[in-house]
Amino acid sequence: MPTDQLLASAAFDTLIQTAVERFEIVVIDTPPVLVVGDGTYVSRHADTIAFVVKWAETSQAEARAGLNRLEAFKRPDADFLVVLNQHESMRSSVFDRYMRNYQRR
Repeated sequence: MPTDQLLASAAFDTLIQTAVERFEIVVIDTPPVLVVGDGTYVSRHADTIAFVVKWAETSQAEARAGLNRLEAFKRPDADFLVVLNQHESMRSSVFDRYMRNYQRR
């Protein structure tokens, strides 16, 4: 069975509902939303969608396109949490100035 049919099925809806009833937090990790459609199908079940963007690799256009795709499928009351991943903050001049303020004290 193709993945999209599985994720759009009543059986998957039942699986998610059962997990929500039995656990405080249910986390479902999906492949990148612009590469594979799994995330769009799963997003309709989410209270919060964590959208992870890789630092210096994901373009703004790709990030916008991914968020727009999820927006079209998600529940109206679902929130977005955008995460910047693999940021090299130790090399950032802003980070260096910020840390110097704490090192002086």
